[in-house]
Amino acid sequence: RDVAAHVKLEALVDTAVFIGGADGEFGETELNVFIDRVREVSGENASVSELMFLARRARRDLRVLGREAFLQRTREKLGRFSKTEVLRLAQAIACADGVVSPQEQAALDALAAG
Repeated sequence: RDVAAHVKLEALVDTAVFIGGADGEFGETELNVFIDRVREVSGENASVSELMFLARRARRDLRVLGREAFLQRTREKLGRFSKTEVLRLAQAIACADGVVSPQEQAALDALAAG
């Protein structure tokens, strides 16, 4: 995988973690949507173990950096990629369990504002 494809994959995983974890819950339904949609949007057939590794690292970074710094870093990674693709991924993650919580909506709004 080339560097640009890897950066895109990381950025998409970061986006999914930012949105999916906004309400403190990242259930099995969201996890399945995460795996399917990140693979689809990235164009990469990343293994589940690779995606989970990237997601664990993103969750750790989110805790260490805080939401604003993590969001800024994610925006920088996403800068060269289609905002529409990214927002569709984020919306799919937020809607995965059938309910968009106020925290998920706020995270979607923050992502869209960047």
